[in-house]
Amino acid sequence: MIKEWLAKNTPTDCDGMNNTTLKRSVNGEILGRRQTIKSTKRKARKLQSLQREAAVSRKLMGKEIDNLYKSGYTFYEITDIINDLANCAR
Repeated sequence: MIKEWLAKNTPTDCDGMNNTTLKRSVNGEILGRRQTIKSTKRKARKLQSLQREAAVSRKLMGKEIDNLYKSGYTFYEITDIINDLANCAR
């Protein structure tokens, strides 16, 4: 009796799978498990590459700040330069 009630009241798609377990692509078609794993891996690789780029940027920024400090700029002048760069990036 419980199985019948669940079968009647659980939203399912045409292949009989529960909608909560289905992943959909941008166009709305149902993705299988393999495509879902591929898209997840693709997103993870993209995130890792962005994190690597950010780490390289931070490292270069640190070197540039060191160069400015060695050139005789004060802490406040360097802070103003960083704020100006941040405002330009927006």
